[in-house]
Amino acid sequence: MARLAKVDFKQLTKLRDEVNKLHGEEFPKFQEKMEREMATRLVLKALKRTPTDPKDSPGIRAGWSIGDVRYEGGSYSIEVYNSCIYANSVEWGYLAKDGRTLIPGRFMLHLSEEELRQDADKVIEEKLMEVLRRGFP
Repeated sequence: MARLAKVDFKQLTKLRDEVNKLHGEEFPKFQEKMEREMATRLVLKALKRTPTDPKDSPGIRAGWSIGDVRYEGGSYSIEVYNSCIYANSVEWGYLAKDGRTLIPGRFMLHLSEEELRQDADKVIEEKLMEVLRRGFP
């Protein structure tokens, strides 16, 4: 006669409870936290690409800011911007004072966004696993 195996479902029950807890009350907090973290990472990447000008203080580097997290239409968003007047010209390029010479853009934010997109899934997965592991010693 075959024996039945004894199975302990405590860990599985605990996992279910953690996932339900995350889905219900903690998930919006997690999403907001991830939005802020990704925005911070984006600003840090853009800062590395932002040129410095000794005549320009505090200048374009000090202009990077992160807005508030917003929830609209079922998704979260956050704005990253540079408040310096000429940041857009440095980002995309501009004509020099002579009117004929094109000064190429530095693409500080654009390149940083592309770089962050490549890393985003990995970063989010790691953070989500941290949250799930929190309930399991």
